[in-house]
Amino acid sequence: MLNRMTSLSQVFLLLSCCISLVLSQTAPRGTSLHSSNPHTHTAWVDASSDEPPNLVQQWKKQTSSYSSSFKVQARELKLSGLHDPIGSVQRLVGRLLGAQYISSFSFLVIDKDPASGNDVFELDYDTTNKVVIVRGNTGYAIAAGFNWYMKYTANCSFTWGRGGSGNQLSLLPQPGSLIAPTPLRMVSAVRWRYAYNVCTYGYSMPWWNFTQFEEEIDRLALWGVNLPLAFQGQEVTWNRFYLSLGLNETEINAYLSGPAFLPWNRMGNMQAWGGPLNQIWYDAQKALQLAIVSRMREFGMTPVLPGFAGHVPGAMKTHYPSATYTQSPDWCGFQPQYGSDTLLEAIDPLFTTIGTAFNKMVLEDYGDPTGQETPIFNADMYNEMEPNSADPTYLAASNSAIYQSMLAANPSSIYLMQAWLFHEGFWNYDR
Repeated sequence: MLNRMTSLSQVFLLLSCCISLVLSQTAPRGTSLHSSNPHTHTAWVDASSDEPPNLVQQWKKQTSSYSSSFKVQARELKLSGLHDPIGSVQRLVGRLLGAQYISSFSFLVIDKDPASGNDVFELDYDTTNKVVIVRGNTGYAIAAGFNWYMKYTANCSFTWGRGGSGNQLSLLPQPGSLIAPTPLRMVSAVRWRYAYNVCTYGYSMPWWNFTQFEEEIDRLALWGVNLPLAFQGQEVTWNRFYLSLGLNETEINAYLSGPAFLPWNRMGNMQAWGGPLNQIWYDAQKALQLAIVSRMREFGMTPVLPGFAGHVPGAMKTHYPSATYTQSPDWCGFQPQYGSDTLLEAIDPLFTTIGTAFNKMVLEDYGDPTGQETPIFNADMYNEMEPNSADPTYLAASNSAIYQSMLAANPSSIYLMQAWLFHEGFWNYDR
């Protein structure tokens, strides 16, 4: 991975990998690299250039159908966001095998493992009705049991590939004649099974629609994942949040990056590159994210939501001049206006105040509608950058401020931080 001293040639490699991954996931055969379709539009970018290509400029010519399509799709799917352990898996089977196979399985809910408190699934067989029985304590646990049966009894598999092209189902018997499994009980060794790096939403997913996310969430359920990172659409909340703090659209546009570069914008490595975003993008992404987290919760998963880490637009210094700020080092050879982000010092009282406000806004936009879910926030303050001070007391106070702003938003919040930053030589045992 890259650090802030990475050479320009390595930057090109990063960007080319990003582009190629996006195209491999989204572009139909024969698609031009300069298509006006917002799902496939991309371009080679030069990090040494003073001006980035505006990846979203052409979208201003698009009609509102782009954003409304996600809203219509979500409405037609009737996504409730409520845990539906049996219905969610029945619908998954319908999507993967066809509706004719749903009656070949009996899905039942059982308690989690009493000894460990962890997730569990069981396989059995109803010899009278010739039905495969799958029991589990959640939707994703039942889905994992179904996948175990398909893999180890039916000799079938589900894997990546658009429209099911990666699946191997040629050996699956006809409905009503499925092979009986050996009775089995499997207990998870751990409570949480996490999915994704924060950069996945830039490398692979920036142009995905809900059809692609639906396939991906189905795979997560099959693998028993219960803690997926859900970072799509957070720029909608950021835009609304900074408007509420008194910033204008011009000031916000000078900060938020284009779609494929949002992960590094969120971690304070770059700003504005490939932007600006527009209302068409905001409307579409909010509808998409609502559909994503709703589907995750239908399986019983807990989406990991974005938390406030202190990276802010430079215009904050004008609107809140008495607060304490530092500038991140230029990252990966970007020009200063794109690579040197403003960081609100976590030890400043304003940090907890606005951090709490942002985290509450995230929960308003994408939190559990029942209020029963324990919120889990991800925040990465020092990704591929050195803090302003090496003093362990300062570092502890900074991390504490992030966590306190989460607790102030919801007292049961959990702080999830990815460990990539600890690959840097700066981080020794004391720090």
